[in-house]
Amino acid sequence: MEVHVVNAGFNFVVTKRLTLFGDAYYVHSEEDYDRPYLGSIKSPNPWSEFDVSDYSDLEFDEYRISGGLAYNLKENLTVQVKATYADFDEDEYYMQDRDADVVYVTAGVKWNF
Repeated sequence: MEVHVVNAGFNFVVTKRLTLFGDAYYVHSEEDYDRPYLGSIKSPNPWSEFDVSDYSDLEFDEYRISGGLAYNLKENLTVQVKATYADFDEDEYYMQDRDADVVYVTAGVKWNF
């Protein structure tokens, strides 16, 4: 299995109460399967000619970019909104084009005590 990940982000304090933030994320992953050699099996096996090696290889890319803002209502109370776009690309033909794009927004409240 081989996986490569790159991630970068930023926080920018606009005012004492307002912070902008964002990040970008990339993953490339590959996995391949090699059929095991089972030389000790002597009995005829009808599946021995069936090779799943090509159908067990996986390769995909994921791209994700996010941005949002956090606003301090009080010293210990913050609200946050974040929007994210993600793109998944599957590169194997037998996966029936399982590419996907998604956009989602999250919101939250943080209370420090």
